Amino acid sequence: MTERRDPQTVSILRAVAGEGDRMWAAPSLADSLHNQATASDRSLPESLPDLLATLALRAVHHLIHNLPQPARESLGIIIGTTSGSLRMDHEFDRSRRDAGARFASPTAFRRTLPSTIAAEISVRLKLRGPLLTLCAGDASTALALRRGVAWLRHFQLNQVIVGGIDWPMPTEHAPATDEPPQVAFLLLSQDAQAPLGTARADRWTPADSGHPRDKSLKMLAEWIRHPASIHLPCGVHLESSNPPK
Repeated sequence: MTERRDPQTVSILRAVAGEGDRMWAAPSLADSLHNQATASDRSLPESLPDLLATLALRAVHHLIHNLPQPARESLGIIIGTTSGSLRMDHEFDRSRRDAGARFASPTAFRRTLPSTIAAEISVRLKLRGPLLTLCAGDASTALALRRGVAWLRHFQLNQVIVGGIDWPMPTEHAPATDEPPQVAFLLLSQDAQAPLGTARADRWTPADSGHPRDKSLKMLAEWIRHPASIHLPCGVHLESSNPPK
């Protein structure tokens, strides 16, 4: 007998979160993954030009390092980000100011697109599925999760990587910050087996948000470290297969 499932519910196969030089992964929780001398770490492609991109690359690599290449052929990536390419925009503008428009940094310029990191991950890890980067304020990660569920339900995809990446955003009271970047990713699948849990997208409209400062990236990272039942913005619900007792 085939298991019946809500058409807006998909399985969470793997999860990983990182902050600065630390990383946590599930189902096998491990602190500081990228500092361990594992075979998957040794096969990791060289670092990307900035810390956030490198952290995101290592997180996605951990999710898929033992997937056969055929499984990567249609593997999509959806990334939500509040800050987008703002940090590199500032660096490029600074190079124009300091060196003049004719000598602005070409290295910084090529990273002034919010989608650059997703594209770099796809190229480095030989992924050939669709890419999408969403910038929707503090709900960007939740919106990426919602879109990932939709991709699995409506397109010819078996698996999709969804999550968020960000540098800490400066505020009026803290115009500069030394806090490390943060990433969090899930590997979603249509497979009925759900080692970690399930993700569900309920009926939702932008008017239902109600919490414009929802930090959905931090909420997802916390769920990965301490899985339970959680409600994120954009009508997204995560359920754990092994909730805390």
